[in-house]
Amino acid sequence: LAAENMRSVGETFFIGDNRDYDWEEIGRIVGKGMGKKIMMITIPGSFLHLIGLFGELLTKITGRSYSFGMTNMRNFTQKSWTLDISKARKILGYEPAYSLERGMAETARWYRENGWI
Repeated sequence: LAAENMRSVGETFFIGDNRDYDWEEIGRIVGKGMGKKIMMITIPGSFLHLIGLFGELLTKITGRSYSFGMTNMRNFTQKSWTLDISKARKILGYEPAYSLERGMAETARWYRENGWI
């Protein structure tokens, strides 16, 4: 949609199914999509903070970026995520065609079919 609309040039859009998910719900959906039973564990925020600091230190030492730096650790401590798709609706005429559950199931199936998992 963005490639077909000149009003999208230089814009950033959030795309989603227009609802909020908490981590437990995301975990259940990912597990279901992958056909796996999941076990939820709670990790204290202070421990995640320590992992983030370690990731930042490794980045400074090695010059490589790691996915477990402070920014990602802050993301993991959020209770839920909200995406506002109103801009994509207004400018692009976007309407969600997939739920997270359907998208995760199709993604997991593609990964299995292509040998990624």
